[in-house]
Amino acid sequence: MTRLLYTVLLILPTCALVSASTYCVSPSGNDTSGDGSPSNPWLTLQNASLKALAGDTVIAAPGNYLGFRVYNSGTADAWINFIAQPGATITAGDNWNDGITVGSVSYVRISGFGVSNARSYGVRIYSAQHIEMTDLAVDSNASGGFSIQTGSDVTIRHCTARNTTGGAGISASGTCSGLNLLGNSVYGNSAQGVVLSGSSSPVTGCRIEGNSIHDNTQTGLQLNGVQNSVLQNNLLYRCNPTACVLLAKDGSGNASSGNAIVNNTIAPYGGTLLKLDVGSVNTRLYNNLFVDTGSSTPADISIDSSCMAGLASDYNGYFCTIANQNPLQWGQATGLDAHSILCSKDVFVNAAGSGFGLQPHSAAVNVASSLYAPADDILSHTRPVGSGPDLGAYELVLLGDANNDGVVNFKDYLRVESGFGRSGASWECGDFNGDGAVSYADYLCVESAFGQNIPEPTTLVLLATAGGAIVRRRRRAV
Repeated sequence: MTRLLYTVLLILPTCALVSASTYCVSPSGNDTSGDGSPSNPWLTLQNASLKALAGDTVIAAPGNYLGFRVYNSGTADAWINFIAQPGATITAGDNWNDGITVGSVSYVRISGFGVSNARSYGVRIYSAQHIEMTDLAVDSNASGGFSIQTGSDVTIRHCTARNTTGGAGISASGTCSGLNLLGNSVYGNSAQGVVLSGSSSPVTGCRIEGNSIHDNTQTGLQLNGVQNSVLQNNLLYRCNPTACVLLAKDGSGNASSGNAIVNNTIAPYGGTLLKLDVGSVNTRLYNNLFVDTGSSTPADISIDSSCMAGLASDYNGYFCTIANQNPLQWGQATGLDAHSILCSKDVFVNAAGSGFGLQPHSAAVNVASSLYAPADDILSHTRPVGSGPDLGAYELVLLGDANNDGVVNFKDYLRVESGFGRSGASWECGDFNGDGAVSYADYLCVESAFGQNIPEPTTLVLLATAGGAIVRRRRRAV
């Protein structure tokens, strides 16, 4: 997934007054005697929201807060910004029982907050346009994580939506268009991971990219009445057996149609990987990995006969069945999947440990179509690295290259050293085998590519010239 350079917002280490329209909120502030200045902040986000107008910025100091509703709109040239410093968390709902409510407004950005334990939604957006949510950790809310109820150009980027007690991690309903779900982690929710549903009209023009969706009680990604949208570079695993990905009609009979499903890794433990329900026509399936990771009964792709109209499918990797048939035989019978391949769960580094990066020399490497592949993968690695792009969400890159500069050197080792023992880590922090932790195995990846013995983690003695003296450039051999 291409990560946009997000330079508009800056999380300040202290609430410095950078302009007349920057307001400060603190758990030690006072809404009555405070003036929103760094030395005399307000107490509540709600008070700041009432006063923030187009172009204004509200900065929340670390601490716990009541929820708030956004009342005012920005403009295309002057957004309203709410920025949380690390440790700023909303731990109780607003007057509507939501953590954050954004209704009937436009041009608002909210970033950095934790939102937990709301009696309704963590974040509820309704009848709103041009809204951006970035780096929010939405956890353990009753009715759902994020809820979009009619809106356009709404972006949820690099957020976590987890552990709901009564709803989906991310949901959208009503008349919605131009929704962007980018690089989110959605797991442990009591209903679907992500569900988008039209009503009187379909949901259109959405971009669902770079998300990790797993361990949700119901369908991982469910699209009801969603049309002309793109699903790419997503990872779905440990799904409900009903379906990892489901395309179906909404309650008003609008079918899901004209959708592109490209370079996704869909790897459940049995069940249905992808289900195209009645009327899901003109679907395009390219460069995906559909891999059953270990059930005794092969996982299946289910395609209703009505969905064959306009279906295009090719350059996919299969370790499953389609309509209970061998995928390549099914392709021959339907005239599809001429360049698709059969593979196995061994294409992955460590599927059992949730490591879905590709093994070197695996069947999925270099065989995707460059006509359909996104420019970047789920980790923002540029495609292609080798002679062609790879299947699935992950491009095989140089193991040990933590900063993605094409070189394994001392800078990469320092990232492993810094992150050693950390759980929940990313590639950039030194987790090269995709098991969610920086361990001795990751250190060995750096040592192997670096081309010489290097200090083991926690025993490093920094030498002034070590970082630049020895660099070995290596290209992967495939």
